[in-house]
Amino acid sequence: SVEARLEAVKDDLRAYREQPLVVFLGEPLDARIATDHRTVTFSKFSTVRFKHGCPAKCKAYYELKITAPLVVPQFGFVTSRLEARAQTDGDGVGDCEESWAVDGVRCSKWHAGDTSPYEAKWSTGDVIGLAVDREENQMLVSVNGDFSPPNGLAFELGASGSADTLHAAFSASSGAVEYNFGEDGRELAHRPPSEAFEAMARVGGGEGGADAE
Repeated sequence: SVEARLEAVKDDLRAYREQPLVVFLGEPLDARIATDHRTVTFSKFSTVRFKHGCPAKCKAYYELKITAPLVVPQFGFVTSRLEARAQTDGDGVGDCEESWAVDGVRCSKWHAGDTSPYEAKWSTGDVIGLAVDREENQMLVSVNGDFSPPNGLAFELGASGSADTLHAAFSASSGAVEYNFGEDGRELAHRPPSEAFEAMARVGGGEGGADAE
């Protein structure tokens, strides 16, 4: 019956949403996630989110290596309060109060839909490091391990940063990245801001320890 098919589709979608890395804003086919190669290839503007989050009073770091030229990238973090939806309405990371992003193509920082200058220019092959400090309530960024200006402190997160968990998330309309959350004990390419930071997959007690509900 039609009802049975609809329920089956809903079950498949629920199972998909339980995967560690999923298209969070947009349709599943808007970005191809190849877990064997740890790559994401964007074909339509969408946002991918890592399920394991950084809880309060912790510090987390992850990396995105640009493997194909990006169009409108927005890399950063979202709070656990941001809900998944199939229609993006043009929104990505940094386009609402519950997210923050940097963009090394348009040289902008994004939060709540507002932009401010970010002077770094990204190229294919660059490794973008993204860190969140839940003690100081800050987001930091590096390029190829360099946190010096124009990188370093990107945002003071403010009241929105008090959510239960913050999740790694990144948007683009085309291009590709290789992600590294330190999952399965994988080595990071570069050092985080300090030894107090943990890989995103291992922060807060290990992989799966701070998943969203």
